Amino acid sequence: MSQDLGVFIKTLFSEAESARASKEEVWMKDYLQTKSEYEPDELNKIKRSKMYVPATRVKLNTVLTQVMDFLFPASEEHNWDLKPSPRPELHPSVITHYQQQAAAQGQELSQDELEKLVDKKAKASCEAMCEEIADQLVGGSGRKSYRAVCKSVAEQKLKYGTGILKGPLVREEFREGYAIAEDGSWQLQKSQVTELRPYYEDVSVWNAYPDANATRLEDCEHIFQDHIYNRRQVLDLLTYPGFNKQTITDYLRDNKDGDLDSYKALKLQQKIGSGETRKMDKRYRVYEFWGTLTGDQLASVGIKIPEEDLAEIFPANVWMLGDKVIKAVINPLEGATIPYQFDYFVEDEDSIWGDGLPTLLRHPQKALNSSMRMLLDNAAVSCGPQVAANMSAFTQDEDPRDIYAFKFWPFRSVEDMNKALKFFSVPSYTNELMALVRVFNDMVDDMSVPRFMGGDGSQMRGAGKTARGLSMLIGAAHQILKDLVKSHDENITRPFFKKMYFWNMQFNSRKDIKGDFEIIATGTSVLMAKEVQLERMQTVLAITDNPRFEGWVDDEKLLKEISKNLELPEGVLRSAREKESYERERLVESARANVQALVEELENKGVDVQHELLSMLQQQAGALMPEGGQHEAGRAAA
Repeated sequence: MSQDLGVFIKTLFSEAESARASKEEVWMKDYLQTKSEYEPDELNKIKRSKMYVPATRVKLNTVLTQVMDFLFPASEEHNWDLKPSPRPELHPSVITHYQQQAAAQGQELSQDELEKLVDKKAKASCEAMCEEIADQLVGGSGRKSYRAVCKSVAEQKLKYGTGILKGPLVREEFREGYAIAEDGSWQLQKSQVTELRPYYEDVSVWNAYPDANATRLEDCEHIFQDHIYNRRQVLDLLTYPGFNKQTITDYLRDNKDGDLDSYKALKLQQKIGSGETRKMDKRYRVYEFWGTLTGDQLASVGIKIPEEDLAEIFPANVWMLGDKVIKAVINPLEGATIPYQFDYFVEDEDSIWGDGLPTLLRHPQKALNSSMRMLLDNAAVSCGPQVAANMSAFTQDEDPRDIYAFKFWPFRSVEDMNKALKFFSVPSYTNELMALVRVFNDMVDDMSVPRFMGGDGSQMRGAGKTARGLSMLIGAAHQILKDLVKSHDENITRPFFKKMYFWNMQFNSRKDIKGDFEIIATGTSVLMAKEVQLERMQTVLAITDNPRFEGWVDDEKLLKEISKNLELPEGVLRSAREKESYERERLVESARANVQALVEELENKGVDVQHELLSMLQQQAGALMPEGGQHEAGRAAA
């Protein structure tokens, strides 16, 4: 393969790497702040207490948990959907098939009837496509599930300000599953035939290098991703199609100790944490390029390009070791020149990178740490008396610092004894410093999410003490989370599932799932709809307490809908049969208790219990019968 292209792409990478150098310093601070560790320079300046209040970590975990609950609710509803386009198109062969079926029955389809059949078929294909995509999002064969990938993306978004989802790409896989063996037992078996599956993954900001001149993903002409591999992992690349075996083996032979440059190794060591080191030799830096190249550039590495298209632009994927091209292909996925999606916590209009929660809380976190250190330092020196000692007053072998009960103190003279020690106390400012700590704790709350969102109700006052007031406070606190969910919908869900739709239209062998569909991101709409619907249901519930409206609402259906919106686990609500059985048991228990009480009362009065009970039953039976029936019952009793 020609290495002119390798040198050109390596130059682009160097520019992208230099362009994000300043952002790496911010990320390093974010990383340490999330781990609740001081920066090395700051730690060297601290002489006493080194306590770090993990406020940033707690807030990040709280927001991450809440966002994931909204994106992937316990009810397992999708935060995405497909629907047929307003005027769906079907393959001409399907329409021909409908017309032939009608003709065989001696009928001719009108335009309206044909449109209804097309709509019905489009809806069926759309549902089948949804089921297929949902199956592809389940993890397996070394892949993480879509939910696990989104959690990593959301965590990176909160921690560093930018979350990156890569994919879908095309990957061949052997499907694994249990099958019944010849002896009748279940055995895990791997299919002998590979199948194409969409591949997706989360990408750390530390491994992504966008176009140096772009401030938005849409403006990127290219993007790089680097991989730090050992020798075995580099050789494993040969199991995938398109990699040049000769170039890889030659490069490994010429670089037996690896090629990880000192700058990247330093960044990796720093990222581990302060004071720790890691040996980084015998590691290789593999570059993955996605972007546009000319037909002439692609032809130089062996890709067949028609002569009339050499000046055209093509979406390409190139892999390199050093400046050696080890794979170069035209991007096989239609409609996805760059298979990456970026999502932001706080978007920066002047940069392709966003700002994370640690950056937002940087100064309140530092102020909170300083206040807590002052509090501990003051408490340490004010908890007991300070001692001034006249060392010349003691005998030579005496150490006044060794103080214990009933100690014998030898002095040179009586005057020395009176001047030997002096005790005094340092003032305590615990209350003032505690107030300062609360100020900065509240500031952290104001700039992120309230403490009660993480389960801490100790600070609840006023409206928060009532159920209605707490509901209003939680609804207001959800505004931040709604923005994050909406951002995920716009930047991750919609573009990713659009590419998943393209992938299945292009590579999936099933014809019954293909059609003209539209992508819908439902994360925010589902969240807001649930809140509104739950509020309305509670209003209806209050209205039905009024005796005037008794019987107008189906209590069972209303309760089921409320349970569904609250995402209560299955089994909490009884089925109609279980409820019937429960009511019968209660009636039987109540009747048994009443009879027992009546028997005890009759026994206390000295009455014949059996005769009295029989008489009472006859009276009740007579009251329930019509008049003629009463005479018949009387004659039968006589």
